[in-house]
Amino acid sequence: MATISSSDNLFASASIMGEQIFNFVGTGVASLGELISKVRNSPMARPGMVTLTIRNSSQGWSQSRAFYLGA
Repeated sequence: MATISSSDNLFASASIMGEQIFNFVGTGVASLGELISKVRNSPMARPGMVTLTIRNSSQGWSQSRAFYLGA
């Protein structure tokens, strides 16, 4: 997995069944776990399989991860 630093410029979005539930643009996120916590605490979060797409423009990579968001 590519690393994330708190100074990295990130673009992230999360969706459940094609519906976007989370969007983040900026810096200050130090890890994938911290980003997943932000998704879980999003007002639009609901149970289901989440696809999280991250683009790190500072390091030049992008990736998608899937995780289950429980009730």
